[in-house]
Order: sequence, then C-alpha cells, then structure tokens
Amino acid sequence: MEVGADDAGAVGDYKSPLGFTGAIDEVRIYHAPLSADEIAAHAASRQRAPTEGDKLVLAVTFEGGTAEDVSGNANNGEIAKAQSVKGKFGRGMQFAFRQSRTSGSFVKHRWDQDVPLMVRAMVKADDTLFIAGPPDLIDEETSFQRLMDRDPKVAKNLAAQDAALDGKQGGLLLAVSAQDGKTLAKYKLQSLPSWDGMAAANGRLFLSTTDGTVVCYGAK
Repeated sequence: MEVGADDAGAVGDYKSPLGFTGAIDEVRIYHAPLSADEIAAHAASRQRAPTEGDKLVLAVTFEGGTAEDVSGNANNGEIAKAQSVKGKFGRGMQFAFRQSRTSGSFVKHRWDQDVPLMVRAMVKADDTLFIAGPPDLIDEETSFQRLMDRDPKVAKNLAAQDAALDGKQGGLLLAVSAQDGKTLAKYKLQSLPSWDGMAAANGRLFLSTTDGTVVCYGAK
C-alpha cells in the first residue's frame, strides 16, 4: 500500500504515478466501517484519533520522520520522496509531486472553469452545457491550510458543506458555454438533482430531483 503516491499502480487507461502534492498526517486504516459521525469527530478533534482498537490495523503518526505503525500490529512503512514538516499533530509528511511529461493524461484541455457547485448531472445541448448539483461552499486548499493551523471555524464550514451535500440548501443549475466555460445563466433548485438525472431533447431540458420530482425547462 502507498500513501501519497501510486507508483506502478496503473490499470487500463489510468496512468501512474499520480502523486499527491500537500501534507498528510495521522494515517489510520480500519478493517471495519466507520460511521459518518466517527469520521467527522476524528477530522474535527483537536486530539489525535486513538492509535489502538479492535478495528484499527494501522496507525502512522509520522513522529520522528518515520512511518512506524504505532497500532501494535507492526505494519511499519518506509518514507520516500517526502519531507517531515509540522502536521496537524506533531509531525506530518509533505509531498511535492510533479507530473512528468510522459505520464498522466495526454488529453489537451481547451479550457477549465471553476463553478460554485459539485456536478452531479451534466448534459450538452448544441453549444450550451447544463450542469447541476449541490453548492460548493468551501475552498479546499484554504480549508486544508486552516485545518493544519487548527482554526476552529473550519469544522463549522465543513459541517455546512456536509449539510449542502445532504440537500439542506437545495441545488444549483448552471447553463455554461461549451466554447469557453463561462456561465450563461444560473437557477436555484429546491432539491438536489438525481445522480446523472438530466436529459435534453427538442429544445427542452428535463431534470429529476431526489424528492421524486421531474422538472422541465423550456425556452422563454
């Protein structure tokens, strides 16, 4: 198993390595499912998650710049291409991966665009791309840095994003230019769109939502 990289892990069209850039700390592996509340508690806690238990088979804190397993199961690892830095608790590991020209995707993108939602449904009609999903409320990179700095507001922001993913804030529907990704129109949805539940035909857009509704949009 590799953390922060997947060297020699290519399968099918997937290319390797596809390494991680950023800091990783407090790695745990459980041979049993954790509840959403347990995961949220670990992420928000200002204390380390337990390093022992019936479910836990690996616990790496990266103290001393090593990948020693402190769970008692002796699943010790090795550090490669990572630097010991300040982590969420004590020390962590900083990875600075750089994709080589001969690895990864060979597709040349025409454009990319950040949008204020997490896309769950998408369909293209002529030169317009319609996308729908729950609102994206947080900046992942900023939130990660604030989490590393133990900012107490991060947990509140993560909880708000979690609530949005559960549909507490409805959803968004965007009409986007397929030529350059610019937003042409935005509509508020009362409920989240069903996964991949959107279609376009004869000048109309059809959208199914998680509350069992089918919505039809047409030209004004």
